[in-house]
Amino acid sequence: MSRQFEILFGCVKYIKSEIVVTINGAPYDPTADQVSWAFVAPGEDMDAALWTAGSWETVGTRHWVRILVGADVALARGTYSVYVRITDDPEIPLEHVGRLDVE
Repeated sequence: MSRQFEILFGCVKYIKSEIVVTINGAPYDPTADQVSWAFVAPGEDMDAALWTAGSWETVGTRHWVRILVGADVALARGTYSVYVRITDDPEIPLEHVGRLDVE
């Protein structure tokens, strides 16, 4: 699901995206998998150098990927397409999770 994120330039704030995983129709806990985020400005290509490690947050049986913008990744003012990559075996899904406006 695509979301609209907003953050003020210079602040430090988590952005999060809920991840739902099932295997053979049963819920699966993906939090052992590595997660990375990419923030792509208009006109830029997705590049391996753009990926920044994120972390997981779990409440009950719900799981979110998160990254601390302003600390884990510093971004200039602008609008970015936001992507999440989860490294599992054998799959490595890449999801567009939304847009971030840094004002």
